[in-house]
Amino acid sequence: MQFIKKEQIKAFIKIILSITLLFSCKYPWKKVLAETPWQPTNLTKEHISSIETTPYGIFAGEFSTKYWELPFNGIYFSSDKGMNWVKSGLKYRGVTDIAHTKDIVFATTYYSTTQYPAGLYKSTNWGKDWSHVGPDTPASKVEVLGDTVLLGTYNQGLWISNDLGKSWKRILEGEERMQYIDKIFMDEAIIFVRGHNEYRNFLSSKDNGITWEREEWLEILDAFDFWVYDNLLYIATDYLNIVVSKDFKTIYRLVGNFDSNPVHSLYRIGVNFYAGVLNEASNVLDIYKSTDQGINWESTNLTEAVNTDSLEDIQSITGVPSYIFGLFPGKGVYRKEISFKRDKEPFLGNLWKNQKPNDILNKITSFFDHEYPLLGYGFYSEPSEYTSSTVNFLGQKGKEPEIYYSSHNGYDFALPYGTELTAPYDGIAKGVYCPACGNTILIKHPNGYMTVYMHLQKENLIAQMWEDNIPVNEGDVIGKVGMTGNTTGPHLHFEVRKPDYTIPGWGTGHPSGLTDPFGWQNDFKYDPWAFFKWEDGLGRHTGKASKYLWKEETNLSGIKKAFNGNPLLMDLDNINIQIPSTIYPLPLAFQIAYLTPPTPPESTQKYVEGTALSIV
Repeated sequence: MQFIKKEQIKAFIKIILSITLLFSCKYPWKKVLAETPWQPTNLTKEHISSIETTPYGIFAGEFSTKYWELPFNGIYFSSDKGMNWVKSGLKYRGVTDIAHTKDIVFATTYYSTTQYPAGLYKSTNWGKDWSHVGPDTPASKVEVLGDTVLLGTYNQGLWISNDLGKSWKRILEGEERMQYIDKIFMDEAIIFVRGHNEYRNFLSSKDNGITWEREEWLEILDAFDFWVYDNLLYIATDYLNIVVSKDFKTIYRLVGNFDSNPVHSLYRIGVNFYAGVLNEASNVLDIYKSTDQGINWESTNLTEAVNTDSLEDIQSITGVPSYIFGLFPGKGVYRKEISFKRDKEPFLGNLWKNQKPNDILNKITSFFDHEYPLLGYGFYSEPSEYTSSTVNFLGQKGKEPEIYYSSHNGYDFALPYGTELTAPYDGIAKGVYCPACGNTILIKHPNGYMTVYMHLQKENLIAQMWEDNIPVNEGDVIGKVGMTGNTTGPHLHFEVRKPDYTIPGWGTGHPSGLTDPFGWQNDFKYDPWAFFKWEDGLGRHTGKASKYLWKEETNLSGIKKAFNGNPLLMDLDNINIQIPSTIYPLPLAFQIAYLTPPTPPESTQKYVEGTALSIV
C-alpha cells in the first residue's frame, strides 16, 4: 500500500508542478553550439566505473564482471588531463568508486582473493601503493569530507570513519538499516545517503553522521543527485527537473524546464552549473550548462560526440585550459574544454590626459563594492555585518585597509591635483554640485550608459553647475582633478551607470543602474551585485550584471593566460613580479597597497600641484 500511495502522490505532484514550471520558467532549455566539442580521452573502455580528479591527476576505476575476458579491473591514472593513462594498482579487484581528500586517495573494490580482501583501499602516495582499510566486504561507494569517510557496501550497509579510515563503525541500525548503498553525497551542511532494502530509501544527517533522518520527500521526487551552493540545495529529479530547497526539507523553486525529462547528474565548477539530462523520447542523454544559477540552460552538444543514455559521473580539472570530464557507462571517459562567460562591451577610452597603459588599474585606491554599492542611498542600507568589508571585481573580499571601501559605488583613482580629465566616449554633458561629491560632471552616452566624475575643480569645467546638454567628443577635456566635496586628497571618483529612467524622482541616480566597468573577473564565484534583489519605499529592485567596458585590455587577461607552462610576469608601473611556472596548480592572489592620499589642506594652505605638499 505504501508503494501505491507514493506513486499516486508522485503522479499528482508531477501534473501540478509541471504546469508551474511551464509558466514560471521564461526560457526553456536552449540548443546552442558549444564553444569546443566533447572529445574522447584515451580511456574509452567499456567497463570504466568511476573517475576522480585530484591536484596530482585523474584516477579511473574499472569494474567488469566478464572475468573470462581477463579485464584489468584496477586503477588507471592520467597526469595529462586524460589524454594518456597508465595502470596504477588494484589489479583484478573490480574498482567500483574513487574519492580523495588532501593527499589521500580511497578506492572501493568488489572482488576479493585470499591475499586481498574486498572493500576499501587507501593510498597516501597518489596510487603507487594501496592498503586495505575498513570492513572486509564488497564495497559500492565512498565519499570523504575532512577526516570523515563514509563507505557504502553491497550487503553490509553504511560504515563511517572519523579518522580517515583508521577506525570504523557500522551505522543505521534497526529500521534505518539499509543493506545496499548506491549513493552518498557529503557537504558541510548535510549528508544524503540512498540505499535499498525492499524499497529505495533516502536518509540525511546534519551532524556529520551521528544522527539520521528519513527523507520521504526525496523518495517521492525520485532524486538522482545533489549539489549545495550558497546555502541552497539543488536536487536532480526524475520528473521535476531540478528542485531547489532553502531549508533542505521543502521545495523552494524549480529550475531547468527540461520538459519533464529526468535529470541524472548535477555538477558545478566555478560559476558554471552542469546537468545531465535524458531525453526520454529519443533515449539520448545530453549535458547542459547554466551560468546564472540554473535560470537558463544551453546544450554542450554532447550528442555530437557520443550517443549514450546514461551518465555515471561528472568531474573537472582547473588550469589553462580547464576541462570537464564525463563518464558514460559502456563508452568510457570524454572531456570538454571549459569556457567561462565574460561579457564585454568595450567603449570607454582614457579618463585623463597622458594616461599610460594599465594606469586604469595602477591608480585605483578604492573599488566598486559588489556586495552592497549603496553609498549615499537613503532608502536601503547594507546590513551591519557587511559595513566593514568590500568585494572587488576579482571576487576578493577584505576589510579596510586591505580593500577600500565598503558600499563604494564607483572607483577612486589617485591622480595629481589639476590632472586634466577627458571624456572616454562621445555624449552629452551636464554639470551638478552636491556637498559630498563636489563639482561633478555627468555624461550621457548614446549607448545607454552614463559616466560620472566627482570632486573636480570649479574652474575649467565643460559644464558649470546645472548646465545641461553640452556635447562632448571622446578625448575632450571635461575638467580637472580637484578636492571639492567629501575628499581626503586629490583624486577622481568615477562611476558608470546604466540608468532606469522609469524610477520616479531618481532616474539617473538610482543604485540599480550602477555597474562595474571592469566587469566581474572571477570564474569561481557569482557576482553578488548581479543577483542582489531588494525592496524599499521606491519599489522592488535588482542589481545589475557588470560587463568589461574598457577599450584597453588590462593585464588581468594576461594573468588568466599566464599559467600555460610559462612563467608569470607582471609589470605594474615600478613594480615587477615574476613567478615560476612550476607553481601554477596553486591558487594565487595578488594584493597591491598604495600610500594613503595626502591630508586635505586647510583653507589657509595652498596645495602644490603634482606633489603631496601643502604650504601655509
